[in-house]
Amino acid sequence: MTIAEVPSRDVVEIIVQPKGNGRYAALVEGEVIVTSRQPFYASARALLKRGVYPETPITMRHEGSSIASMRSTVGHASQWRVEESDAGGLRIRRYIDPGHGPLHPAWVAQDCQQRVSILDLPDRYERPSAALPAHP
Repeated sequence: MTIAEVPSRDVVEIIVQPKGNGRYAALVEGEVIVTSRQPFYASARALLKRGVYPETPITMRHEGSSIASMRSTVGHASQWRVEESDAGGLRIRRYIDPGHGPLHPAWVAQDCQQRVSILDLPDRYERPSAALPAHP
């Protein structure tokens, strides 16, 4: 199964591999989808851009471990980033998309729907036609 074939009800498992300097390669179905210092959140954004439904559950585990270290949905995790400061340590902050501002998963889903609609996808991958908030 490829990333494009992931139905919304399936859990997407992200496996991370250390690449040095605090960076991790994030793999889904054996394919590296992103290399980042924040692989869980960056993977969620990459999955949204590839057309995976925002409500799709995701888990992350380290290569060689069977324990899921993080769980969320693609849409929820895509909205966050980790920030580190000398005074406050690690904090979870809203992700700011360069050039667009805070990320709302419905906007990404709307962009994906427009991109994916030109493809001949089977019925089970069609998106619901619910109204989405306007993109800024």
